[in-house]
Amino acid sequence: LVPHRAVCRLVTGQDYAPFGPGLRCLHLSSPAFDASTFEVWAPLLSGGACVIHPEARLDIDLLERDIHDSRVNCLWLTAGLFNQLIDLRATALTGVTDLLTGGEVISEPHVRKALEALPATRLIHCYGPTETTTFATAGRIPPISEWIPDQPISIGRELVGTRGEILDENGEPVPPGEPGELYIGGDGVALGYVNDEELTAARFVRDPADPSGRLRRYRTGDRVRRLPDGNLVFVGRLDAQIKIRGHRIEPGEIEAVLMSHPSVQQAIVFPQRNAGGTQELIACLQRRPGTTLNAVDLRGHLAARLPEYLMPARFREVDSVPLTPTGKVDRNALAELGGAELVSEATSVAPRTRDEAAIAAVW
Repeated sequence: LVPHRAVCRLVTGQDYAPFGPGLRCLHLSSPAFDASTFEVWAPLLSGGACVIHPEARLDIDLLERDIHDSRVNCLWLTAGLFNQLIDLRATALTGVTDLLTGGEVISEPHVRKALEALPATRLIHCYGPTETTTFATAGRIPPISEWIPDQPISIGRELVGTRGEILDENGEPVPPGEPGELYIGGDGVALGYVNDEELTAARFVRDPADPSGRLRRYRTGDRVRRLPDGNLVFVGRLDAQIKIRGHRIEPGEIEAVLMSHPSVQQAIVFPQRNAGGTQELIACLQRRPGTTLNAVDLRGHLAARLPEYLMPARFREVDSVPLTPTGKVDRNALAELGGAELVSEATSVAPRTRDEAAIAAVW
């Protein structure tokens, strides 16, 4: 249940996009998808133009012509659609001065490729659940020369009129730099879920900053941490945590490290039960063109950065990552897709001492 003031908060008094009479925004999303709220009202409430894309499916030739002929200078793409467009034809986006992307974890290799192919385009990483009206945070992705090694691309800072708090499981603020659940307050927060008082009470909680008790904070279920410069980094989903061999695991943490490998274009990690009924981690990978994927190399890359319990049991290579109709990764379809398994080369070293021989005999 989203009030009009939440839409006004999204697109007025903000500076993350070029709001004003010169804004020409492409309405590419389905009207049923919350991103359309930005696509329609960002231009119409600032005197700009909303360019309605005539085709529901992704036709790159038509999209490129539409962007060029209608002089589109602002465009929102889900991370999945962004990856596809950058892979197939990044130059189709030439002329777009502000390209917004997000909706799920973005691919560092695709962002790098976009920055190189579109030097005149400003890339903005946006984050926000539907319950906080499309975007809660936004931030420009800096040039590659300013990237900090082994640090994920941030989701930016809170929009004007939005307040973010990072709290622990007891609802207390976490120490600076530590991860915790993101609570979002301010005028962008929805009023609750229609005809679902129980879920509303669980997710929309009291806001101590409002003595009247009228406003609520939204519990996102997302784990984030704040960087020293004030920007936020997405760590993972609380409900995406899985427990394997007694360890709590966040697949997003493994995906981020895998996508920092030079041969990996996209990585999706999910749990799956093996033939013996035991749950194990599966990593589905799409390789970058002109490279090869090697399980031994991938394991070494992960081992240098993550503890052993975060190591996937199997690596599979897929030609492409399936998307849902809203442009997000379809994990169920990916699990059914299978893919070619990358087999590690097994090496065996004979016992070299009496102790090693005794251990080898036991095992």
